[in-house]
Amino acid sequence: MLLQGPLATSRTQVKNNDLPIFLAANLSRTWKQRSFSTWKDSHSSALNTCMLVKVPKSASSTVAGMMLRLGRAFNCSVSWQHGSAREKLSNVTAKPLILLAPIRMPETRALSHVYFHKVTFHAAPSQANARSKTPGDSFVKTQLEQMPANFITDYTRINNDIELATDMGELQTVVQDIINTYDFLFVVERMDESLIVLAWILNVPVTTLLTFSSKQGDSWYLVGGANRPKCVRLVKPVLTPAVRSRLESPQWRRRNFADLLLYAAANNSLDETIDAIGRDIVAKRVEQLQEYKARLQSSCANTTHFPCSDAGQPQLELSRVACIERDFGCGYKCIEDLFDG
Repeated sequence: MLLQGPLATSRTQVKNNDLPIFLAANLSRTWKQRSFSTWKDSHSSALNTCMLVKVPKSASSTVAGMMLRLGRAFNCSVSWQHGSAREKLSNVTAKPLILLAPIRMPETRALSHVYFHKVTFHAAPSQANARSKTPGDSFVKTQLEQMPANFITDYTRINNDIELATDMGELQTVVQDIINTYDFLFVVERMDESLIVLAWILNVPVTTLLTFSSKQGDSWYLVGGANRPKCVRLVKPVLTPAVRSRLESPQWRRRNFADLLLYAAANNSLDETIDAIGRDIVAKRVEQLQEYKARLQSSCANTTHFPCSDAGQPQLELSRVACIERDFGCGYKCIEDLFDG
């Protein structure tokens, strides 16, 4: 059974879900629209930074590529490196030009973390197929239990004065602070709608944000750096009934209450902004975006080189030309020629 998240991702689907969904209604907001070019010109060049809080295993490399393309189009620097919000903001004297983060369903992010760090790069104990690195349920469940509680919330929170605790009221305060501070939060499971809304917020063409996905299941990932490069095949997460049961258990959900609340609040905020734009308008723009993606695939896929080839061989010289950074924004020149030329 392939990974499918236990939480729904649209407003109509979550009405009958649990407490985080109920409480998130009071924390969400409509994202504010502003013209990016005007906004950029009104800021000091010293603060001319698009800052991405690159939450691990949350499509963050793909989002980094989008932000790097935005930076190229509007001549602004992009802070894309991994690091918690508190770490990244500790070196700046004022809020950056724009502050963004991707928020992924906590269950799927946690499982992706286990498979990426503990299965892809290690010979995980298996009950079935050691050659394919299929891990046993007990191994996966143990790894999930060893992960820090409320990882997403802790990674994206800004305020050092508010500590993550078990008190529900304090956790709500932390989540509210995140929602109020960021300029936009991507909902990873609703990436097309998120792109349309971000383009509306910034008043930029959505094609400015288009890029190829950096990582996909059954693809390759480069390790070892330039001196000893090696490609490792990514193992696609599998959600078994036993692992699903653990992720849906009251114990796991209690430990990750703030993450569930943050995801629900980001999801609601996306819905509220779509309502403000107009659902019919957004639906039409999503259809157009999918057409753009099809054009991108047909026109640029064959000439876009990632750090690893389809056969799992390093190709750093080719990828340095094709990608803006590492595996971020690959194919950007072809995309710019296709849509901006």
